[in-house]
Amino acid sequence: MTNWLQARMVRGLIAGCAALCATSVAAQPMQRGFVALGGAVGPDYSGSSDYRVLPFAAARLSFAGVTFESEGLGGRLNLSQTRGFGYGPSFRFRFGRDDSVENDQVAELEEIDEAFEIGGFVRIGRPIGLTRGDVASLSVEVLGDVAGGHSGVVGRVSAAYTMRPAQRLGLTLATSATIVSEAFNDTYFSVSDAGSAASGLDAFTAEGGLNNVGLSAIARYQVTERWGVTGLVSVSRLLGDAADSPVVDDVGSPTQVFGGLGISYSF
Repeated sequence: MTNWLQARMVRGLIAGCAALCATSVAAQPMQRGFVALGGAVGPDYSGSSDYRVLPFAAARLSFAGVTFESEGLGGRLNLSQTRGFGYGPSFRFRFGRDDSVENDQVAELEEIDEAFEIGGFVRIGRPIGLTRGDVASLSVEVLGDVAGGHSGVVGRVSAAYTMRPAQRLGLTLATSATIVSEAFNDTYFSVSDAGSAASGLDAFTAEGGLNNVGLSAIARYQVTERWGVTGLVSVSRLLGDAADSPVVDDVGSPTQVFGGLGISYSF
């Protein structure tokens, strides 16, 4: 398998599994384990207007009073034993960008190394009483790159509402906002003088701040006690210097759409 195909696959794993894993945790709190596999369509890279068919996967495993929630090459370990409250360490591996991307001009920019982010999260959730089983949650996660890919910090705040309109159907609506450091935006959205000369894009220096906001809708239908089907659609909008970057404004799109469908198995 070529490196560019591996990169596409992992990007799909990372993007789709976050939403899928969040749904499994909220909709199946009494399950000891959960895995899901499926296919998706998502952007070629952050800010791209080109789309690729990609796979994604997710898993959740409870053991010794703690819960591991995976999100492709990212995840978190929930150390809390109190229902409605979660906290613990989290991590994420972020692929770089090279000349395998679809856009010819972006392919001429300097390559970006992979990043490995570690940090932690806190999540609070509680029944809200509209209908039985409805849960509202708020989470905050902060990660910092320790591998030198972007050497920056990423913070994400998200709110979700999970409901069960039917016995076998779970539905989650979520919104999020991501704030990044200057080092992060500079890595992925700046265009150096050398990159400008090679690609034809205008030189640009991106500073940190609010990077994107997003909305997602995730539905899970339990066909049998073990097997189910999960579908998701998410839309995010790049903001600030990320949206103003020539990588996005000239040859890409600030609107990023992701959609996927997967088969799940609970145990």
